[in-house]
Amino acid sequence: MKMLYIIFFISLGTYVEATCANTIPITIWVHGTLTGPSFFMHDFFYRKLGMVHAQDYHRRYHCRDMALSLSTADPIVYPFEHFYFWGWSGRLSKTARKKEAQQLYLDVQELIQKYKNQYPDKDLFIRLISHSHGGNLLLNLAQAQDSEQPLTFDELILLSCPVQYATKEYVKCSSFKRIYSFYSADLYQVIDFQKIRRNGKTLKMHSGRRFDEIPTVHQAKIKINGWALMHIEFMLDKFLKHVPLLCKEIDAFYESLTAKDQLREKLLHIQHCCNRTKIHRKLF
Repeated sequence: MKMLYIIFFISLGTYVEATCANTIPITIWVHGTLTGPSFFMHDFFYRKLGMVHAQDYHRRYHCRDMALSLSTADPIVYPFEHFYFWGWSGRLSKTARKKEAQQLYLDVQELIQKYKNQYPDKDLFIRLISHSHGGNLLLNLAQAQDSEQPLTFDELILLSCPVQYATKEYVKCSSFKRIYSFYSADLYQVIDFQKIRRNGKTLKMHSGRRFDEIPTVHQAKIKINGWALMHIEFMLDKFLKHVPLLCKEIDAFYESLTAKDQLREKLLHIQHCCNRTKIHRKLF
């Protein structure tokens, strides 16, 4: 019985850390590229620059709904009172994302210090969630680190992140304890071209969907009721309310596989009907 007890807690991974009574789970959402005129779906894409608490957004703005979707699904792991949004320029530029990551690092550092001053006896669990190119901005934190004051991020959750040559190796950074990457078959994830130098030539290539398989990265393709998600649907309640369960499910999925099968593509198919949810696993 003791051995089963130990295995149970190991299998829950970072979930145990996030739910510890002495730990405050802090969630920070970083949006993706913002394109089109500012009036287009203004309330849906609206973001303030910098670190802003979710409750400081008016109910009219969709970002507040996203925070509520996650906190309602699991109020212990994603408490609304510790949920933040970090806004940036949203430019479609790898140079801009790299520069913005430096500011994000400073802002997270400042937020952590604020919590340490307010809750000196508590541990902090830092979770970063991103949509689309917000994920590449997060990965750029690997090179934005101050060697004298490095930060550790307990979780990165990347939603439909374009996998690019410039940042894909950053998933190996020791600052990221666990990375979850969920994707679909949507065109917007891969449509952004990247320039790669090979053999003295500049090549144009589409972005990818999957990172290299390493122990700290758990990734899967997602379907809901038989349908692949569109890029924007990763920001809707129909998906977000399943994120807490998906993270636990993909951890269990990986642990059930042999080392060889862990290299294969994985599908998590969510079947949701009448407030009942079941997740089916599949390998490709």
